[in-house]
Amino acid sequence: MEPHERAMLEESLSLARENNEMLRSLRSNMRWTRLWRAIYWLVILGSLVGAYYYVQPYLDPMFQAYNKALEVSAELGKIGDQKDQFINSFLNQPVTTKTTK
Repeated sequence: MEPHERAMLEESLSLARENNEMLRSLRSNMRWTRLWRAIYWLVILGSLVGAYYYVQPYLDPMFQAYNKALEVSAELGKIGDQKDQFINSFLNQPVTTKTTK
């Protein structure tokens, strides 16, 4: 093997080792990034679940009051429909006039 070829081969080997080292470093950084991202989202979701668990006793009466308001609103709508039917039946009656003598 000629000295020129040997120098090129050693340079190629050196570059391959350097490339391998950079790729291993990138792979390691990707793994750490994935791990921290998973921990980040677990903390966020855990905080949301914990906050809901803590606030739930205060939210339940509010939801019950909201459902009760919806029921009352539906009942008022029914009363409004009955009122309209009553007015319409009153207006559709024939008019009778009394004659005075």
